[in-house]
Amino acid sequence: MKCQHIVLVAFTSAVLAAIVASPSFSATTVSTSSNLTHNFFGFSSVGETFTAPTDNILDSFSATFVDTQDPLTFSLFSWNGSSTTGSALYTSGPLTGSTAGGIATFSFTGINATLTTGNTYAAILTDGSSFYYVKTAHDPSIDPYTGGQMIAGLGPGLFTILDNQPIFKYEDMAFTAKFSGRPSGVPEPGAPLTLGVFALGLTAIMLRARKTNSKAA
Repeated sequence: MKCQHIVLVAFTSAVLAAIVASPSFSATTVSTSSNLTHNFFGFSSVGETFTAPTDNILDSFSATFVDTQDPLTFSLFSWNGSSTTGSALYTSGPLTGSTAGGIATFSFTGINATLTTGNTYAAILTDGSSFYYVKTAHDPSIDPYTGGQMIAGLGPGLFTILDNQPIFKYEDMAFTAKFSGRPSGVPEPGAPLTLGVFALGLTAIMLRARKTNSKAA
């Protein structure tokens, strides 16, 4: 019986150690640096398309505007190369930007959208008006971000790709997208807790059985 107790304690300790030592989630940040400001008039929205990386859970998306741009709503769609497809994968509530030095940063957090690695998606920002004063990333010779393009809305599901226009060539929104991913072999978030409860419960049952057997003897 003493041997069984030692084995049980060792098993429980090993399970709890495995839970504590579970590997952390990986993370990827995609971003561009702002060096220009463009005003867009007559558009229903502005946005940026992007390619989902290996860490394919979109956690947050932020963009910068001149501080008069309030409030903004963020929507996430699949993108087919010329327009959004299907219904929104995520839509936020209106958000007021955090202003510093005349620049407003809009950070949409808690998105938690699982995307398909390698597929293209569109981050759409709108305030219900037709005027957007956007901070952008521009390079005269190379594209600041090759995984997507800056776009502007013409109406529901209708967009113009600004990169295709000479004045906006090699220009993207100034944005930051943060992604996380689950490493290979890591169980679902609730699995370690379930396993730990099982191990502790099994320990309690076997200890009770040991006491019962001792009394019977």
